[in-house]
Amino acid sequence: MTAWQRHERIGEWDGKTILFSGFERRAKIYGIKSLNGDVVYIGSTISPIETRIREHLRQVRVGSDLPIHLWLACQSHFAVECFEDVPEKSRHEAEKRWVAKYAKTTLNVTDGGGGMSGHKFAGTGHAKKIGEKLRLGANCSCKTCGQAFWRKPRDVKTGNDKFCTRECYQEWQRGKPKKRAQS
Repeated sequence: MTAWQRHERIGEWDGKTILFSGFERRAKIYGIKSLNGDVVYIGSTISPIETRIREHLRQVRVGSDLPIHLWLACQSHFAVECFEDVPEKSRHEAEKRWVAKYAKTTLNVTDGGGGMSGHKFAGTGHAKKIGEKLRLGANCSCKTCGQAFWRKPRDVKTGNDKFCTRECYQEWQRGKPKKRAQS
């Protein structure tokens, strides 16, 4: 049996044990290290480590303000090391163990395992950005039926904020003379 295989007992039939033999997904626990060898970040991934590092670098480009991304933005060189290869179902426990081992030097914002769940961003900057994005646009009132509705900023800018539906607009137009092109 290789390190990638698993055997699982799935039952018995006629006094014989039935085993499932197959392959299970694996996860890698990795560390991002400074050139002097200090471990700066611990992570886990089921993707290839190269793919996960590219995702970190993409987050740097889009302006993430997580400590690891701010650190990466200032580096010209860094190293990545695979610490452990574990079954996917035990990856969170393994990541927590490695984060605890290097807790004094890492920029991890959580104790590891399960990503950012439970993390609260410092200050109100992050929540404020989200709030600003959600507040764009406007609440409007339909000229025909009076129903309240919301429109995107581009619709408000172009004047498409007077009617909640096309039917309301058509109802409002009934009985009004059509404008004719002047010759």
